[in-house]
Amino acid sequence: GGLTSGDTFSVFYMTYFTSDFQTDCGLIFSYLEEVYFYSGTERQNMIRHRNDNSKGSMNYGYTWKGYLKRDELGNKVFRTASPYKGLYKTKVMDEYPELEFIFNEFRNLYFTDFEYTSVQMNKNFKCPRHIDGTNVGESVLLCVGDYKGGELVVEYPDGDKIIDNKNGLYKFNGALHYHYVKDFEGTRYSLVFFNNKNMKKRMIKN
Repeated sequence: GGLTSGDTFSVFYMTYFTSDFQTDCGLIFSYLEEVYFYSGTERQNMIRHRNDNSKGSMNYGYTWKGYLKRDELGNKVFRTASPYKGLYKTKVMDEYPELEFIFNEFRNLYFTDFEYTSVQMNKNFKCPRHIDGTNVGESVLLCVGDYKGGELVVEYPDGDKIIDNKNGLYKFNGALHYHYVKDFEGTRYSLVFFNNKNMKKRMIKN
């Protein structure tokens, strides 16, 4: 179980999807529309914006940062413990536990052999040029929504590659190649399935 589950079966019961890719991209869109998006400190440092659900970038998975905040009485508030020693659920994972099953089912349908520790969830978040310093290996990108533009640009040694990834999957190594998102209009969601090198070391079940 969990986000790193690589177990697949020749027959499995679909709960959230139909096995038609375009239809299922529409279903992903509808599921994401029910999520309240915001950005934490690290993503706010990339793009300053109001946390009002108009845009956001959230990590669905685990974190080693247990301390969350202090309540009105000054008591420390901690994140919910995960099945893994020393790791805690991120806020969005705690608030939307069903997304773990949605993401796993989508993976089992369309990129079966790919294991991941985390999913970066983006809404209308135009990522500037960057490299994924804590990622290891390839990532799988899915983009859905009602938008124009928003292509992914990956800077390869032999030249930039521009990927129109709307309702499509693209696998690339964001830890090796700088990448960014072009301007867009409309509502654009993207999901990045990836492996955090720090999480992979820590994800040992209690």
